[in-house]
Formats: sequence, structure tokens, C-alpha cells
Amino acid sequence: MSGNAKARNAKHKPKVGQKVIVHSERYIGDGTFNEYEVCRVGRKYFYVKIFSHEHQFHIDTWCEKTDYTCTLRAYENIEALNDEREKEEWSKLFCEVFAYALTRKQFTIAQYRNAARCFDLTLKGVAK
Repeated sequence: MSGNAKARNAKHKPKVGQKVIVHSERYIGDGTFNEYEVCRVGRKYFYVKIFSHEHQFHIDTWCEKTDYTCTLRAYENIEALNDEREKEEWSKLFCEVFAYALTRKQFTIAQYRNAARCFDLTLKGVAK
């Protein structure tokens, strides 16, 4: 991930005692989430006690630290969780729209250029 992408996606460092929403992604679409308290904050990780076990979360992504696929994500509040869910739905829709060559031919060059400006994209060898 480039430095600019990290800066855009960076989350702030939580404080001890702050309430966070922890969402379980263990089961696709199960949507379970609960509010927990941050019990410790370090340089790279913060810790949330869920029942009797402390879970580590990366400060830069708020994803659970694991050697496998992340199944727990922390959010500042319920609105942040809902925004993430909406972003995922938009992402799926854009993937569907641009998945087939026929769909891509429906757009004009002006529409592509406007979309490129929205996403701050450039083509190699083409001036803005």
C-alpha cells in the first residue's frame, strides 16, 4: 500500500477506556457486533477485552491481529460500521458494473474522465 493510501485509510489511535464497536466477520453476513472498552493501547496495537480474553487490534487498520484471516474488526461507533458496510455494497456494485466488456462500452470517454477525476486516477503516458 502506498504512503498516500495508508494516510487515507489510517485510523486514529484509541484511548484507554474508549468504547468501540467490535464486529464479528466469522460468519458471512451474520452482522453480530457488540460494544467493548479499550483496555490497553500500545505503539502498534490496542487491546479490547472480550469476555476474559484480550484481543489485539492493529492501530492503523483496527483489524484483529492474527496469523489467519481477520474475523474481528473494531469501529469507533455504529455509524462507522454502517459506513463500512455501505462501502462494501458500493464496491460490489462497481465490480458488477465493470466486470463485463459490454458494460464498459456503454460509457463515453467523458464519463471515464469524470470518474477518473473522482478517483484521482491517471493513465500512464496520458496528460491530465
